[in-house]
Amino acid sequence: MSRRWGLRRATAIIRFSGWYLVQFLRANYTVAKEIVTPGDGLAPAFVEVPLQVRTRFEIASYISLVTLSPGTLVIRVSEDRTRLVAHGMHAGDPAVFRADLLEIERRMLAAWRPPRPPRERTASADDRTTEGGPT
Repeated sequence: MSRRWGLRRATAIIRFSGWYLVQFLRANYTVAKEIVTPGDGLAPAFVEVPLQVRTRFEIASYISLVTLSPGTLVIRVSEDRTRLVAHGMHAGDPAVFRADLLEIERRMLAAWRPPRPPRERTASADDRTTEGGPT
């Protein structure tokens, strides 16, 4: 049970890391393209995002992941740690930008929070036997 549980958790972390790497590279491409091409492709926006993260580790991880992505920055976290305000340079549609931030949080929590270990199987009345055979 312990080995299987550890493997599931490692798989979730690896899956999230791969997904985040792709998102990170896309954001880098968008910013690099903005730098080398003429014109103004910026669409800055501030959004408030409700938080599911609770522990200091989860909050710090989430803020780091959001801020690490080029073009995004966490401005503040509410005192009760239930909301944050983020700025995006390429947030033409604030609702989509908010949804993207929520997706990062959802996937991060799925990887960071340990999966529930499977319940131990309990014998039902039909499974019980005596030394001499079924009762």
